[in-house]
Formats: sequence, structure tokens, C-alpha cells
Amino acid sequence: MLSKLDMLASYPDALRTLTDAAIARIGSSGRYDRMLCTTDALPFGVALALATNTPLVYSRGRGEVPADDLVGACDIGHPTLLIANTSGKETLQLAERSARVGLDVRAMLVLLEIAPIRLPNVECHALLQLESLIDDPVAASFIPVGQRAVVKVWLKQQNAPIG
Repeated sequence: MLSKLDMLASYPDALRTLTDAAIARIGSSGRYDRMLCTTDALPFGVALALATNTPLVYSRGRGEVPADDLVGACDIGHPTLLIANTSGKETLQLAERSARVGLDVRAMLVLLEIAPIRLPNVECHALLQLESLIDDPVAASFIPVGQRAVVKVWLKQQNAPIG
């Protein structure tokens, strides 16, 4: 499914702004030996890898075993930052599967957090949070308070455990 975030490569200024915000959040270098990104986050992952001079591994997004799905230098013992457009079960599953090829995911960075991210022993960062983004339209009376409640119920449903 194509999301608006897939279009980032068409808007270099927006991509640069998000890359700068990510660097401010995670630091510019040294914490991670590798970056791993989801297929839909590839333009953002490449921009961040170039800006931080960090090797990038990416998922083909086919759900195959990690040795066939992941493209890039995957070897054991590298602290890894997982990059994704959105939080979701697929992103969390990629974090778990990547350990099978030696990528030690220590942190995750998503552009838009749909539901709170929870992974044991993994630092989780979001540049934008959907839950907080719905408060401004409510405050400006663009959407009714009841609609915010519907969105929050949906968000809770998205945070169901993997399995």
C-alpha cells in the first residue's frame, strides 16, 4: 500500500527536514554500526545513512526468511537502528527477524507512530505521534471531540500484541 510517506524522495526539502530532525533525535554517528529500514522507508533510510555515514540494510518487504529478505551487509555484532515510516506489527516483526542474521536492533526510529512502540531492550523514537496530531484539530474545532475518541480506540486496537 502506497502511503504519503513513500513520496518523500519527491520532496527533497521535506526529506532533508525529517533527516535533520532524526539526527537531532538519535545523534549523528557512533551509536549504531548499521541501519535497517523497511521497504517503504527506503528513501528516508538512504538519506539518513548518507547524512550519518552509516551502512544501510533494507528489507525487500516480501516476508521471506531474513537471509533472503534483507539486502546489505548483515553480520553479527553490529548495534543497529531500525528505521520505518510507521509503527506497526510488520515493523516490529522485522526487528525480531533481523536478529536471526546478526543485526542487533537496539533502537527504532519511526516517522509516524501510529500506536506506541514497545520492544524489550529497544529504545523507541518517533518523529511524529498520531495520537498527539489529533489534538490540534480538536482544539481548533476542525473535528469533534467524539472523533478524537474514535481515533484513540482505533489506536489501542493497533497496539494488539504480535502473534
